[in-house]
Amino acid sequence: MGKKRFGSLLFIVFFVLCSLACEKKTGSQTVDGNAVVAKIGNSKITVKEFEQKYNNIPPQYKMMFAGEEGKIKFLEEIVKEKVLAEKAKAIGIDKKEEVKEIIASITDNILAKELFVSKSEELTKSVKITDEEVEKEIKESNSVASASHILLKDENKAKDVLKRVKKGEDFAKLAVELSEDPTAKKNNGALGTFSKGDMVPEFDNAIFALKIGEISSEPVKTSFGYHIIKRTEPEKEEIRNRLISKKQTDSVNSWLEEIKKEIPAEVNQDVLKKINFAADDQSTMPHTGMPQGHDKSGRTIKPGM
Repeated sequence: MGKKRFGSLLFIVFFVLCSLACEKKTGSQTVDGNAVVAKIGNSKITVKEFEQKYNNIPPQYKMMFAGEEGKIKFLEEIVKEKVLAEKAKAIGIDKKEEVKEIIASITDNILAKELFVSKSEELTKSVKITDEEVEKEIKESNSVASASHILLKDENKAKDVLKRVKKGEDFAKLAVELSEDPTAKKNNGALGTFSKGDMVPEFDNAIFALKIGEISSEPVKTSFGYHIIKRTEPEKEEIRNRLISKKQTDSVNSWLEEIKKEIPAEVNQDVLKKINFAADDQSTMPHTGMPQGHDKSGRTIKPGM
């Protein structure tokens, strides 16, 4: 095996090793998970470890280890990694300060994730939202909304369509027939439920100024054209899921605040000010480096959404 291929495969195995402690996968249904697949010096590879490492391989690399031959090849790569680790310990690489710092950093990350995941599961599994809470959110809250719209590029055409809507023509039918939002033919112009800030500002301001059932008095201009907007009643299950998610998040955040009080942190502002990071790209989203944009409806496209 050439050096380049050996290096790339070993990188995959190292990636798997780093992610192993944070993943929980199902084991073999036919073999004892504690059975030993291979022994390497003072180390061993169990069925459970072997399967977990394979399950954690990025999908694009799994074909490299398909079938019986692939299984043997993958075991060979894990053996190589174990052999190198044993040799590294034997010659004291694990005692080097820079290596100890990396190990400590990885250990902190694993411990923090394990605690966070287990505590989050404990805190969130019992969270429930009543029908009364859902109804109250729909009637009283103005932080989420549902809407349908008809999008047109020409202002005069938009005004003519708005007149037809006000005369009582079916909003959904007009959206399918006339809207220049390409999704309208599938969803009758419906945009679903969204939070404040999810839409471009002009659309956002207009929809949250309306009551459920109301239609914008004039076409709302955005960079996408002119929107005739109708505020609709949110789906109750969607509101319930949002409330559950918020209550779960609040519960976890409260627990985190308690931990911070128990183990306080002190920041040396003088040192912090002397640390320079590369200048932020103003065209990207904070924290992600991903460009921000909008879809045809005017909804803000955020990374991960």
